[in-house]
Amino acid sequence: MDLTIVSKQIPSLVKVAKVVFPKWNDEQAENYVLSELSFLKERIENDYGLAECTEESLIQCFKKSMRDNVTLNKSANLVYIQPQSVKVNGQYVKVAYYSLTPEGKISVVRQSGMIIDITRPKLLKNADGKVIGGEIELLKPSYPKPRWELIEFDESDIERWKKYSHVKNSKGDDKKNPSLENANALYFSGVAGGIDSEFMRSKIIKHALGKGLGTNKNESLVEKNNAPILDIIDEEIEEAEAVNNLPAYEMSDSEEKFFADELKKARLEEPKQDVSFDDL
Repeated sequence: MDLTIVSKQIPSLVKVAKVVFPKWNDEQAENYVLSELSFLKERIENDYGLAECTEESLIQCFKKSMRDNVTLNKSANLVYIQPQSVKVNGQYVKVAYYSLTPEGKISVVRQSGMIIDITRPKLLKNADGKVIGGEIELLKPSYPKPRWELIEFDESDIERWKKYSHVKNSKGDDKKNPSLENANALYFSGVAGGIDSEFMRSKIIKHALGKGLGTNKNESLVEKNNAPILDIIDEEIEEAEAVNNLPAYEMSDSEEKFFADELKKARLEEPKQDVSFDDL
């Protein structure tokens, strides 16, 4: 990443940080931004393909993590940042794609206050050991006291997810192939050719936090609860250059020294809520 371009982005990122964390002063917000940029830098150096993504797409991932109040620190396991190719003006450009891990989703909904606690997903298996369903319980605020709500998934849910995955990964007539062979391989890698157990648990968490909370596919919990913050972040993103005019993201020696020197001075006085492993 070009050091000059990064330095120009820092005031914008600090502005967003102060909206998300209104109790912070300028120094705390700047130290936070520098610290999270170091985690982003670590991902770019170690994760395949991210170094080829556009700078703006990586900065957008950072802004989205602030919106969700989740750290980019890989050891916390709250965020995925993956490279994807998009077609711009007839040419493919590699961009970074942001999404929450199952642990990240739990962190976000806990912060929103829409759930108090969540159980580990339980799997339902047939006589051959094949996963054919599962369930999870959410502790939700209620009057006069919180209540547990059971959410169940069966084979029809697994087949629906598998079909969606196949269509997403297929082109043309292949989308209609009944074998669903282009679906994520984890749908077939479990016992007796069924869905992988850990993959099923992650799917249960993902869909339970939508199904059980009354959200629809076009509305996230964060969008529902933090609309003003999203508006400010969107304004910042719109002011950036068009994605196809940006240079490839590349770390320079001077930048590495820059972050090393800056991070020695960075000391957060108020840590983020969700970094605690006790909450995961």
